[in-house]
Amino acid sequence: MGSFTAKKVQSLIKDGKPGRYSDGNGLYLMVPKKGSPYWMHRYTFSGKRRELTLDKCAALSLAEAREHAVETQRVIRSGVDPVEERKRDEQAIIRTTQDLFRDWRRHPIFSSTRV
Repeated sequence: MGSFTAKKVQSLIKDGKPGRYSDGNGLYLMVPKKGSPYWMHRYTFSGKRRELTLDKCAALSLAEAREHAVETQRVIRSGVDPVEERKRDEQAIIRTTQDLFRDWRRHPIFSSTRV
């Protein structure tokens, strides 16, 4: 079980002191110098140290972050690297020229209000 309580998390966020605070079992509360605090899970896969951002603290409670960390550990034990899986999921699937055009239009350089 983790070392944080909901009050401790709120206190760390309110203080705003930048740092990485460990809850245990690879779950960390990250308080950056700029930006919103977020949950991060650190793990080792194939001898490499990896970090997986779970979500911002405003969107994910301590209990939910712990559940995500447990689920991530299950995935790792099954032989899947969650960081690589996330990268694979984010890649665009282009099968037709229409898919290519849609992907091209979504790019920030090409998308604008004029058509």
